[in-house]
Amino acid sequence: MLRSILALILMVLSASTAFAQMHTLKGIITDSTGEVLPGTTVVLMNRADSSLYKFSLTDKIGAFNMPAVANGQYTLQISYLGYQNYMLPMDITAADPAIKDLGKINLSERNVTLGGVEISADIIPIVFKKDTVEYNANAFRVQPDSKVEDLLKKMPGMEVDAEGNVTAHGEKVQKVLVDGKEFFGSDPKMATRNLPAKAVDKVQVFDKQSDMAEFSGVDDGERSRTINLKLKEDYKQGLFGNAEAGVGGDEDLDPLRYKGKFSINRFQKKSQLSTLGMLNNVNEQGFSSQDYIDFMGGMGSVMRTMGSGRGGGGSVTVPLSSNLNNGNVTSGAGGLNFNWNPVKSTKLSTSYFFTGIQNDVHRDLLKTTLLDSVELNTVETNDQFAGNGSHRLSLRLDQDFDSLQTLTVKASGNYQDGRNETSDVRANSVGDQFANNSTLAFYNSTGDSWTADGELQYKRKFNKKGRVLGAEAKFSTGQSGSDGFLDSRNEFRDAVSGALMKVDTILQDQLNTGAQTRYSGKLSYTEPLGKGYFLETSFLHSSQQNMARKSFYDLEQTGGVGELNTLLSTDFENGYISEKGGLVLQRNGSKSNLTVGLEGEYAKLKGNLVSSDTTIEKVFINPLPRLKYRYQISNQQRFDFSYSTNVNEPTIQQLSPVLDNSNPTLISVGNPDLKAQYVHSGRLAFFSFSPFSFTNIFAMVNATYTQNKITNAVTIAPGFIQQIRPVNVDHDFNISASEGINTPIKFISAKLNLHLRTSYNRGLVYIGSSLGAFDRLVQNVDLSLENRKKDHFDLRIGAKLNYTLSKYEVDANMDQSFLNQEYYGEATWFITPKWTLNTAYNLSLFGGQAFEQQLVPIWKAYLGRYFMPGNKLHLKLYAFDILNRNTGVNRSSDLNYVQQETYQTIGRYAMFSVAYNILGFKKESGNMPPMGRMMH
Repeated sequence: MLRSILALILMVLSASTAFAQMHTLKGIITDSTGEVLPGTTVVLMNRADSSLYKFSLTDKIGAFNMPAVANGQYTLQISYLGYQNYMLPMDITAADPAIKDLGKINLSERNVTLGGVEISADIIPIVFKKDTVEYNANAFRVQPDSKVEDLLKKMPGMEVDAEGNVTAHGEKVQKVLVDGKEFFGSDPKMATRNLPAKAVDKVQVFDKQSDMAEFSGVDDGERSRTINLKLKEDYKQGLFGNAEAGVGGDEDLDPLRYKGKFSINRFQKKSQLSTLGMLNNVNEQGFSSQDYIDFMGGMGSVMRTMGSGRGGGGSVTVPLSSNLNNGNVTSGAGGLNFNWNPVKSTKLSTSYFFTGIQNDVHRDLLKTTLLDSVELNTVETNDQFAGNGSHRLSLRLDQDFDSLQTLTVKASGNYQDGRNETSDVRANSVGDQFANNSTLAFYNSTGDSWTADGELQYKRKFNKKGRVLGAEAKFSTGQSGSDGFLDSRNEFRDAVSGALMKVDTILQDQLNTGAQTRYSGKLSYTEPLGKGYFLETSFLHSSQQNMARKSFYDLEQTGGVGELNTLLSTDFENGYISEKGGLVLQRNGSKSNLTVGLEGEYAKLKGNLVSSDTTIEKVFINPLPRLKYRYQISNQQRFDFSYSTNVNEPTIQQLSPVLDNSNPTLISVGNPDLKAQYVHSGRLAFFSFSPFSFTNIFAMVNATYTQNKITNAVTIAPGFIQQIRPVNVDHDFNISASEGINTPIKFISAKLNLHLRTSYNRGLVYIGSSLGAFDRLVQNVDLSLENRKKDHFDLRIGAKLNYTLSKYEVDANMDQSFLNQEYYGEATWFITPKWTLNTAYNLSLFGGQAFEQQLVPIWKAYLGRYFMPGNKLHLKLYAFDILNRNTGVNRSSDLNYVQQETYQTIGRYAMFSVAYNILGFKKESGNMPPMGRMMH
């Protein structure tokens, strides 16, 4: 079926070009003296509407070759940095030869007036400037209310996935700047998903060096793929942005579904002010992945502590996707960002951001755990309401004292609070017999945390190029706390007869508090050795103090005064000191960079278990070699290799011998004999981007080898109670290979995206009391095809496949495999300049020998209509889950278990929305061409 659909689409896409007569244009570009100009941009545009038809670059001898040119009326545009643009009208007819040679075309320098040559100010879609590719946003057609993300999707060599991650020329974009400045921190999506595409004049793609390399001029080989959005001048003279609001629901409007969002900006020559916000209850993400990671750094530790003591469920789960599918989610976010450059030597950036989420979840879990030649089957039903919020404030000041000295000041603060209410029913059984133990638990808690940190960086250059002194100091502190209540009933039955043997009831107040203080200082000095060699020496001292206190009070009745449970209550205090120093040799070549370093680390961990008067002390001494090599084959091709080592010390909780049986069916205890993990990491990568065909190719291999790997040993006590203890195993090995190609298929005017990833893990795992090897193979395929000419239709189809195979040396009967599949398609029909129709279909199939197959089809569509001059107003009627089949499904496996989670989530609803483009300046940008002149 899929093959037939693909064949039909290919025929439709190729129908318009199948019988066209084709020609090849060729020529050589030189300057006025006759010197060839390699890398010159040659564009063939349709004369009627100035839309891009063909594109090429000259090779090393200044020659270009443009095949498959159909009969028609065109304009040939030629551009090269520092030279006048050249424009030549051309009529290609059947009488022209198959190969039309234009001979030598001479360009004139910009300060020279060239008589007889028509100089054009028309749009040139793409220009290559040394290591930067610059796209002219005005040459790419987008809808009036499109965001930057939609604009990037139209540009050759750029990819945007369903989660909003941007890939430019085969590499993931790590930074998006706006006029050279950060926009709401380091998350690229904050700019691409909030700024209007209409405000952008140029999109510049380049590899940004590290801050130290940019300052010192010594290339350390560090790069981050970066996009800079240059705004149109008119958009720096008033307010601009967008706002949208929608309301709807099912046939009974119960519950009422709503969503709203806005982004308003005022950018001037010396300042940028932006504010944005959103609120919805349709499971759309109101925060970035980085926001959630920051949140988990504080509140997450509190919630995990709560979860470990509940006796019922797992920790709070918040999915990270553009269409949250686990439960009924209400999310909101809002923030303010301000950048100010009063003078060239001073840059100030500050922002405030709030994120919040409430999730009402019904969750069903099926889990199989492999234990001593038996399978422990867990069936769990969980109802949970979780709500949390995060306030984040950040500031950065860059001050250049003179051309040789600079100071950077960073400060940030974060406050989180949350609450959780859970009811949990769980049963554990061996095989298909009765439940050997079961739990009924009710748990609720509230908690909050805060963190504050600051950083100073001072960099000093000297008169000798490459001689640099660097110093930095960091400090952070924070506290967290939670107050929880647990009401749990646990039943244990005889393994043979099933008779009730024991009932364990818990009625308990659970208090958790924590505090952390950390500081560090680093000095580095780089000395040039001549001929591109540099030697860096550095020393780092860091110290950290932690406190974690858990106080559990047993209650006789709800609301009563509890008695401290000394068995479960613990009081940890620990300190960690690290001293690290070493030498790094760097070599900067014209095309290559080599870094070789060796550091030594002395670390001491000392913990005091106040509740049991126990002291744990560990000393870690390790060499840390590293190697990095980067070879720039050309501006479009690169080869990278790196090797590094690091040490992961066990936490004080993992070392603590104090028993935790707050969940009587799952008892855990630490191991004071744990050793630190020593990790070797290697990476080999190749990237290639062809500016002639806009084909991206990348291949990457990552590998890690871990000595003294820390893993959990799970054994079974009478009553099928699981006992968990962290232990070291000899080794663990992971290797993954990723390959991808993004290329146009010109004869059908389509674009193909193919990504492959294979990972293999071999390690040691305890299956009950038996230690044996395990092997896991995971294979992923992501294939999509879309049309390139999007005048009237925008089509995209694709498939994602994920196959997992796990094999166990201890018992081959425990081997597991499952295949997850996803097939999707989306089509947009631009009926008229005012009317748009869109439909999308996604089919997910979850397979596997451990569970029954799950099939989830999601169909959605919308009809849109633009109003007002400039199409500023957009009305849309939207329908989600038309088939009413939406279900949240998550299948996963780990060392000794496989599990399936299903969630109730929102179903079919319809929504009416209104969107408006905010343009506060007096007139529209003069740079914006009519719709017909844009590139497709």
